[in-house]
Amino acid sequence: MNCRFASGLWVLLALAGLPACKPKIEPAEEKAVMLELRGADGHLRLQLARAGDNFGDERLAWYAGPDVGGRLQRLPNQAGTTALEGHRVGVRRTQDDALVLSRNGSAYLNLERRGETLRLGNGDGFPTGRIQREGKTARLSGAGGELQAQAQLEGDRVAVTDRDGRALGYVVGAAGPEEALVAFLPGLQPVEQALLLATQLPASKLVKP
Repeated sequence: MNCRFASGLWVLLALAGLPACKPKIEPAEEKAVMLELRGADGHLRLQLARAGDNFGDERLAWYAGPDVGGRLQRLPNQAGTTALEGHRVGVRRTQDDALVLSRNGSAYLNLERRGETLRLGNGDGFPTGRIQREGKTARLSGAGGELQAQAQLEGDRVAVTDRDGRALGYVVGAAGPEEALVAFLPGLQPVEQALLLATQLPASKLVKP
């Protein structure tokens, strides 16, 4: 059966015990694309795009493959971003402007600004690392201060490398190196990468004399 014509039938066929194919998820048109995350080989790993003219930048579509994708909803007043269509993950902003990424209702990752440093923590808030930016470069360090990865702004993209300088990939359309490093944090699922890239990071709290 051609999947293009199966969108209205696949549920009925599945209930009847007959083979059926769900309609494939397609990448967005170029004009709607907000950013793309690609691997070191240039292969598309994640795309974030506007979901339609009627939603502006509040309803977004994410794509990570023919069977991996969905929609996101940005909450009012930059309160966070939530995944739609059955994904039980979301990002919320606390009163202190920190971001909390939750999986199935439980906190998984905390992002908190300390001066110019973006502090990373686990679901219990225990420090796991930090991101520090210097001009066009940002560095991800572990809890003990060891370098883990770095990101460099290169024209219209941000290139990400590991601690030995090997390419991990790059992000086109990200606001800067910090966002790119957050997207490449180990252990994140595509929908979680999309949520974090769709949500503004905590603002700098550096107090100037």
